[in-house]
Amino acid sequence: MLFAILFFFLCTVGVLILSNKIENIFPEYQNVIAAILAISLGFSFFKAIEIILKKLAVTTDKLKISNLRKGFSLGFIVLFFSVSVLYLSGYTLSLEKFGWEKIFDQILFQLRPAILEEIGFRFGIVSIASHFFGNRVALILGSIPFGVVHLLNFTSGEAIYWEYIIGTTVAGIFLTSVYFSYGLLGAIGAHYSWNVFASISSQASTFKQENLEAGLWTYCILISCSLLLFRLRVSKKN
Repeated sequence: MLFAILFFFLCTVGVLILSNKIENIFPEYQNVIAAILAISLGFSFFKAIEIILKKLAVTTDKLKISNLRKGFSLGFIVLFFSVSVLYLSGYTLSLEKFGWEKIFDQILFQLRPAILEEIGFRFGIVSIASHFFGNRVALILGSIPFGVVHLLNFTSGEAIYWEYIIGTTVAGIFLTSVYFSYGLLGAIGAHYSWNVFASISSQASTFKQENLEAGLWTYCILISCSLLLFRLRVSKKN
C-alpha cells in the first residue's frame, strides 16, 4: 500500500506540473484556463483515483453539496481569525493599490490548486493511508507531503522559504481534519476559501501573504481548529 501512496503522490505532482505548464501557455487567459483545467482535469483525476480505490476496497465518502458549504465556511473562519491577529499586531488595510478585478481572477485561478491538490492528497493518499494504516498515519501523510509539494512553487519563479513549507504542512493537518469530518467536498471548500480570501486579504492590506501563511499565530489557529474537529468527530462516534 505504500507503493499506492507513493504512486498517488507522484501522480498529483505530475498533474500539478502539467496544469501549471498548460495555463502558462497563454498568460493573458491564465485564470480562465486554470478554472477549466480544475474542472476537466480534476474530474478525470477524481474518476481515475476512484477506480483504484474501489479495486483496493477502500470506502469513500458520498459527495454532499452541504459539506462543500461547511468546508468553505471553515476555511473562511480560520482565515478571518488569522487576519484579525495580524491587524491586532499593527497591520492595516491598504486599498490604494488593490484592483477589484483581482477578486474575479482569484475566484477562477484558485479553483485549480484547491480541486487538484485535494483530490490527490485527501481523496487519494489520505483515503488509502486511513484505510490501511489508521488516521494518525493518514494525518501525517496528508500534511508533510502536502507541505513538500509546495516546493513546486519554485518552478513558477516564486520565492521558497521554510516557514511557508511549515505553514502548508500545518495547513495539510487542518485540511485532512476537514476531510475526515466533511469529506472531499468539505476539504475542497476549505482549501478554496482559504486560498481566495488569503490572496485578497494580502493584496488589500499592509501585510504580505507570507506574513499570513507563515505566521506563528496562523499555525496555532489551524492546529486548534484541527483539534476541535477531531474532538467533535470523536464525540459524534460516541
